[in-house]
Amino acid sequence: MATTDAINKTYDLKTDTLEHALDAAVHAHYFQEVYERKLSEITKDMKMPGFRPGKVPKALLTQRYGSAILRETAEEVVEASLKQILEKEKLRVANQPKLNMKTIDIGSD
Repeated sequence: MATTDAINKTYDLKTDTLEHALDAAVHAHYFQEVYERKLSEITKDMKMPGFRPGKVPKALLTQRYGSAILRETAEEVVEASLKQILEKEKLRVANQPKLNMKTIDIGSD
């Protein structure tokens, strides 16, 4: 089990000749930071009836668009994590990796 510096996650790398399996867990606080950043980006440009542009409450945006923001956040975190692990382990990708996300929740690893 190894720990990367920037993303604060743990991962376990299993190798079998040319095929590598990777189990990674991203800490909840990092995922929360990325989620909040994405939510803030959307809030700046959002226009909704009854609210001035950029002044829509985050709670309302989370209620309406939370699942889409969660998916975008998960994609960004997985991409950044995979890139960092591949660089650290000096691995090159031969084809598109298969991803199996077990849990995606705000507040949990």
